[in-house]
Amino acid sequence: AFALTSPRPLFAVCEEPEVGATLGENGVAVLDPPRERSPQRAAEALLKVAGKELGVTSNRRKKRRKVKRPKVFIPSSDWSVSGVNASLEAAGLQLLELDWDLEVIFTRDEETVRESALDHPLPLLPHRFLARDRKGPSGVWHALMGELESQAPGILFMAYDFLANSVASALSENIGIVSWVQADDNDYYEQAYRLGRYCNAVICVSELLRDRVREMNPVIGERTHVIHNSSVRQADVARRRGRRGEKLRLIYTGRLVQYQKRILDFVDLAAALDRAQVPYEITLVGTFNAHDGTEAEFLQAAAAHLEDGRIQLPGRMQRDEILKTLTSQDLFVLLSDFEGLPLALVEAMARGCVPVTAAMPSGIPEIVASGENGYIVETRDYDEWAALLKGIWEDPAAQAELSRQARRTISDSFTVERIGGQFDELFRAVAKEINSGSYQRPTSLNWGGDRSHAGDVLPSPNLFRPAALQIPGLQ
Repeated sequence: AFALTSPRPLFAVCEEPEVGATLGENGVAVLDPPRERSPQRAAEALLKVAGKELGVTSNRRKKRRKVKRPKVFIPSSDWSVSGVNASLEAAGLQLLELDWDLEVIFTRDEETVRESALDHPLPLLPHRFLARDRKGPSGVWHALMGELESQAPGILFMAYDFLANSVASALSENIGIVSWVQADDNDYYEQAYRLGRYCNAVICVSELLRDRVREMNPVIGERTHVIHNSSVRQADVARRRGRRGEKLRLIYTGRLVQYQKRILDFVDLAAALDRAQVPYEITLVGTFNAHDGTEAEFLQAAAAHLEDGRIQLPGRMQRDEILKTLTSQDLFVLLSDFEGLPLALVEAMARGCVPVTAAMPSGIPEIVASGENGYIVETRDYDEWAALLKGIWEDPAAQAELSRQARRTISDSFTVERIGGQFDELFRAVAKEINSGSYQRPTSLNWGGDRSHAGDVLPSPNLFRPAALQIPGLQ
């Protein structure tokens, strides 16, 4: 007790009567400790007593009032298997871990949405179906605007639901808006050009897309950011590869369509590999699209290759099946005409597949350094492709190094944890604009002299084409 009083304290908290008496005799005020309270509440109670009885003031910083984060709303017209939806789900799950409240709002009938998902489940993210009391597009707009404004402040995250996203120009400043440009595709560019001026921020999945958005409109470009796509967590990156097989194993995962993906070209590539006398097996994971009309032509052209197993069509796979299958493959081949930043490429590299892709306007050069962690091929001469693939196959040490570098690239720069942090930072900046009132949304434009039936909504021009008036899932 004497030792404790030597620094001459103002008061002490003491449970022992003898020690308390000694402290009191030496001029120290003794306070009884609060009972049955948490340490935090006990400390606050003691400071309050000390302030009242002894005039002691606390130098602790006052606890800042926590500002509630705005909720993030993501309109969606379907849940088909696509890189956009996979990336959206992965980023959304990471944001949930970072304490963001978000929700996918399906804007079409439940039957239509479930049909689009086929045998796949609906998102792991919180989701619901938009309740609307009017038919058609205007019913979606009225209901969505009501949902957003009634739960303001909030953030509208616009992906590929181009019809529902048209409400951007009609929303108040209580709703922040973030647009997502996912591919080198006119639909995304048109949305960014038409609605970008009403957005707090525009996210592009590659530097190429950012540069093109800036070229379209420098004003929009000032608010444009790059956040790459990913659905790969750090734990998904393979640490080691399986044993080398007796054949060169090539794989593609994605939609089996000719438009954009050039699925028929795999038959030409197989013929070139035959001429190069390389033992190979091409696995095409995915399903054909009935509207594309490619399936019958592909089955006829590849009949001999399908019969003896040189080309295999396992159909659609769940994500965990895809990752497992990728681990047993050697090369991931992409023949597309255009892409954004292909999620299938990121997943394949994470599992150690060496990427070999066609040169195209995309973000691929931002992830594939040709000759270091994969190859970007400038030509469409598939005999040259076959020679390259044969060269990789015949040099196991070089192939193994390419695989290691591919996995390292994903681990260092393209994981969900990394992109989730970038989304978190950007959404925080948008939330700050909402709370401070520093962002003023410009007045809506409109087509012609009359406003739309839903007010200041600015729908896409193609909505007014006769063929687009009957839209499935909008009653």
